[in-house]
Amino acid sequence: MPKVSFLMSVYNGAQFLRQTMDSLIAQDFDDYEIFIIDDGSTDQSAEIIKSYNSPLVKYHKQDNAGLVAALNTGLGMLDCDYVARIDADDICRPNRLSRQMDFMEFTRADVTACRALHIDEFGHPEAVSFVHFVYDPDPRWVPPKEPYLAHPFMFGRLDVMAGHGYRDAHLSEDADLCWRLSETNRIALQNEVLGDYRMHLASVSAADITGSRIQAFFAALAAVNAQRRADGRAEVPYDQPLATCKAVGATTQGLVDLFKSHLSKDECIWILLAATMKLLQNAYWRGYKLGQQDFEVAEKLLRKSKSISAENRTEALQTITTLKMVPDRQWAN
Repeated sequence: MPKVSFLMSVYNGAQFLRQTMDSLIAQDFDDYEIFIIDDGSTDQSAEIIKSYNSPLVKYHKQDNAGLVAALNTGLGMLDCDYVARIDADDICRPNRLSRQMDFMEFTRADVTACRALHIDEFGHPEAVSFVHFVYDPDPRWVPPKEPYLAHPFMFGRLDVMAGHGYRDAHLSEDADLCWRLSETNRIALQNEVLGDYRMHLASVSAADITGSRIQAFFAALAAVNAQRRADGRAEVPYDQPLATCKAVGATTQGLVDLFKSHLSKDECIWILLAATMKLLQNAYWRGYKLGQQDFEVAEKLLRKSKSISAENRTEALQTITTLKMVPDRQWAN
């Protein structure tokens, strides 16, 4: 069996897939495979993958079931020591696996991730990913301080990754996974840039403002579940399908209402504020086009909320002020 398996789920990813595959084939590590789950693609993805006549490439096609189901299928099929995640539109540096293996052995962590260069759909560089709150997470902060490891560049022990698995926290399944990993295992962030993380409008979470709201809401809901686990309480189930969330996702309040039977009154208020602030935070580096109402809702809730500290309130209001002053953002009216 190989020491490391790349795990990639593909659904109609032909546009950037060849660039990704070329970067995986070119690794300087000598004991790995590329395991691909084709999640029911109807474009040229299968043809591109099969054109790589390499013993490194393992291919499995299934009916379309979504990213979470595809990745869980892959984790269940792998036979290796370590798994390296990659998406079908991102690019690895040739030394990604060798450097991540060195870092894993040095830190003795269970799951790690490196930093990455953000690129646009044309491959133009935008910025290097900033360090998240891997070592000092706080699920009660607004927006939550997530112990986030960049999902396409995760590298970890297969038994740990498969043992936790993915859950249907729509478009924030990675945030949900990182919270759970941080509570039970040793995680670490490698400061080295070992790949290109593509930001483009074809991404589900960036395709429209509804997708962005859903992502921000489920990131906040994942933090609520982290709070509940810390308090020894039952989690809020992720029991609403993505289609239902999209139907009400024009407002964050609509998403809160979907889950209010599982939430206390205070949790409903907190998650509305946290999700709104998360959306604003994401807008700064992903360029979402938001409405003035998002700022107004956030400011109103921040001033009224009694569940967050004065320090948190001050910092959040400063974030809003900063975003309003960014000259190149074209906020919707």
